[in-house]
Amino acid sequence: MAKIKLEGLTRKYGPVTAVDNVNLDINDDEFLVLVGPSGCGKTTTLRMVAGLEDISSGSVFIGDRRVNDVEPKDRDIAMVFQSYALYPHMSVYDNMAFGLKMRKVAPTEIERRIQEASAMLGIGHLLKRKPRELSGGQRQRVALGRAVVREPAVFLMDEPLSNLDAQVRANTRTELLRIHQRIKNTVMYVTHDQVEAMTMGDRIVVMKDGHVQQVAAPKEIYDHPANKFVASFIGSPPMNFLDCELDKSADVATLHGPSFTFAINGASAQRLGATSSRNVTLGVRPEDVIIADPGSVNGSSIRARIDVVETLGAEQHLSLVADGNYTFLARVSGDHVAHIGDNVVATIDPAKLHVFDKETGAAYL
Repeated sequence: MAKIKLEGLTRKYGPVTAVDNVNLDINDDEFLVLVGPSGCGKTTTLRMVAGLEDISSGSVFIGDRRVNDVEPKDRDIAMVFQSYALYPHMSVYDNMAFGLKMRKVAPTEIERRIQEASAMLGIGHLLKRKPRELSGGQRQRVALGRAVVREPAVFLMDEPLSNLDAQVRANTRTELLRIHQRIKNTVMYVTHDQVEAMTMGDRIVVMKDGHVQQVAAPKEIYDHPANKFVASFIGSPPMNFLDCELDKSADVATLHGPSFTFAINGASAQRLGATSSRNVTLGVRPEDVIIADPGSVNGSSIRARIDVVETLGAEQHLSLVADGNYTFLARVSGDHVAHIGDNVVATIDPAKLHVFDKETGAAYL
């Protein structure tokens, strides 16, 4: 168990900067998730921590030790990759034991660790099988087991569930969290899947173009995204965005859109009053769009027509067209009666609104 500290971590490939001045403090026993689109620098960051990627500038500390010049094998880490990387000619037992044998661990200790890890992962009955005799989910559990038996200070996981189908992935997420709760190791976990990030991480690091956009607990990132990119990337279905103009007075801030006007009062109005921009982007989560009776229009309502209905069982996603030229999404109960072509009124609680600078994307609310 160990904390990890990244100070000004940067990786350049010629003129291209893949990771730019990343500063992170990862607590002992924390499950930290790095998330972002392909090419954002999350895997490169992980590989620099592992020692598999050269560091252009900055430092990596594991515990109190600066490890920039320490070989990967001496960093007290274990990695789990997207590819299982199992030796095909070895049994499950021998795959899990191989790294320990290379480190001259006593045979009795190897046996103890493998039996404990295999019981924890539910693969005790597979120890004599070869990888070709296993399903994808079983192979991934073997790869996890091989890392667990190392008993490292830090686990580094690079999209370990990407090759699994949806149901197995969900089950394996739960298993990973159970393992973490039992062994309490520090984990850095890389994924492009925001659902994995939200469900697994103690904290989430959202990255884009080599830069850290926000670091916070999942609930904080969801409710208070730092900018428009974070708001659009975290959340499924994603946040709606509508361009509008901001008018400010002493106690009220008013958002004027193509066919709506929202008045914002109180502390939120005071925060918007400090902004210098008149052109802003309004953000609304689909679950915060409430479908009301067409006769109940008020100051926080938008007249719209249902264009598409997606039925998902417990919920429905309604694509709404307003003012003939802009669309937004509402997430409603699966019991809600909705038909394509229906005219509806969408009401939005002003307390649920997000406001971003149109140019920079920075969040005002």
